[in-house]
Amino acid sequence: MRASELLGATVIDADDRPVGDVVDVRFSEDGPPLGHRAALRFDAVLISPRRTGRLMGYGEGRPGPDGPWLIKAIVKRLHRGTTIARWDEIAELAPGRVRLRIAAADLTSLGDFPPDDQH
Repeated sequence: MRASELLGATVIDADDRPVGDVVDVRFSEDGPPLGHRAALRFDAVLISPRRTGRLMGYGEGRPGPDGPWLIKAIVKRLHRGTTIARWDEIAELAPGRVRLRIAAADLTSLGDFPPDDQH
């Protein structure tokens, strides 16, 4: 399954309750060597309780792109309540659906998530 196929997928927790929709996908560059770099490995999905589109790099708990402050503020407001599910918290990936191994209450809030370079 391609990462682009996960965008917009409905996320269901371990208790069969809807959590939200996938708004972004994260990768780590720590896979097998590919030339001068390591391959990308699927690491996590970002889940928003609202259908508000992708984060576009803004408000992800890490330094985002330099852009207009108003756009950053709007995206951050639209995506309040966004959580992250790491690979080991995902039980199943299917077209249009992601099933978690954990309850929604156990997901990490995006605001509490460390920047990419710290994990």
